Amino acid sequence: MNKGDQSILSFVLTINTVFWIALKFVFCCFLFMVPGTPAEAQRSGFSQFFSSPLNLNPAYTGQISGDWRITANIRTQGYYFSDPVNSTNLSIDKPITILESQFGIGLVLGNDFSQNHTVPSQMIYGSLGKAIQISARSGLGVGFQLGYVNKRLSYNLLAFPEQYDRNSGNFNHALPLNESFENERSGYLDINAGIVWNYTAPRYVISSGLAIFHLNQPKESFLNQEYQLKSRINWHITTKYFINQKFYIVPQAYLTHQNKASLFLSGSNIGYRINSNDTKLKSLSIGAYYRSNLDLNVKTLVFESGFNFNNWITTLSFDFSADGNSTGNLYSQAIELSIIYERPSTFLRKTTLPWIRY
Repeated sequence: MNKGDQSILSFVLTINTVFWIALKFVFCCFLFMVPGTPAEAQRSGFSQFFSSPLNLNPAYTGQISGDWRITANIRTQGYYFSDPVNSTNLSIDKPITILESQFGIGLVLGNDFSQNHTVPSQMIYGSLGKAIQISARSGLGVGFQLGYVNKRLSYNLLAFPEQYDRNSGNFNHALPLNESFENERSGYLDINAGIVWNYTAPRYVISSGLAIFHLNQPKESFLNQEYQLKSRINWHITTKYFINQKFYIVPQAYLTHQNKASLFLSGSNIGYRINSNDTKLKSLSIGAYYRSNLDLNVKTLVFESGFNFNNWITTLSFDFSADGNSTGNLYSQAIELSIIYERPSTFLRKTTLPWIRY
C-alpha cells in the first residue's frame, strides 16, 4: 500500500470514528432535550413529511439504492385568503463510496413564508449521512446538516394607519408614510442532526428516527432585539406492509415539538403495484391523515393521491378543516405537491437504509 492509499484509508477510518462519536453525541442530546425546549415554533411543516426526506431527518442523506435523488416540495396554505402563504423546498442527495465505506452527501434549499409574507426566510444546507449495518436485516443511520438561514423583515408589506383609504374602505400600500423604514435582515448558521433505525423483513419494512433541528440554538435579531431560536425535535415512524404481491399499506406518524408548539400527523396510505413490463407506471396510492397543530387547536384532515411513473414519484394532497370551518384559520387549509426522482443505479451497494417509497 502506497502513501496515497494509506492517507485515504486513514481519512476514512477517521470519518467512521467521528460518525460513531457523533452518533453517541446525538443520542445524548435527545436524552437531555426531549423533555422540553423553550421558543418559537415553525407553523408550516409539510403534511407530506415522508416526501421530504432531508427535511424530515438528515440521516436519510444518500440512503437510496440509485445514483442520486432530487426532491421538490411546494405547499400553499390559506388559499381561501387573498394572500396565501407559500413554502418551497428543493433537495438533491447521492451516496458516495470511499474504500468500501458508504456515505451520503446532499444539498437542501428552502424558501419559507410560513411566518407571514412580512418575514420571508431563505435557507441553504449541506447534508452528510452515514449508514451503519447492524445485522442482515437492520441498520442505523446518522446524519448532520450545516447551513445558513437568512430572514428579512419587509415593511413594505405591512399596512399602517395613515395608509387607510376612506374612499375604498381598504388599506392602500401606495399611500405615503410619515416615517421611512429600512428592511431589516438577520442571518445565522444552523446545525441539524438525526438518527434513523431501519428493519427489513420479508413482508414489511420499518423505519423510525429522531432529529434535532437548530442544535446550536442560534440567535436572530430584529428591531434591535435579539432572540434565541430553541431546538426543535422531530420523531417519525413509517411501516410498509405488503398484503400480497399487488397491494400494500403504509401506516406512519410524525411529531414535531418546539417550546409549547407541537404538530402531530398520523394516517396511512394504501398502494397498488403494477407488475408489468408493458408500462412504466409502477404503482398508485391514496391516503388519509389526521393533522393537529396542538398549540393552535387547529385540526385538519389530509387526503392525498400519488403515483410512481418511471422512477418519478408524484404526490398531491389537500388539507381540509376537521371542524367544518373552511375559512376561519390560515393554517387549516393547504394544497401540497411533491415530486421525487431517483436515478436508477447498476451498482450494488453493501449498506443501504431503505427509504420507504410508494
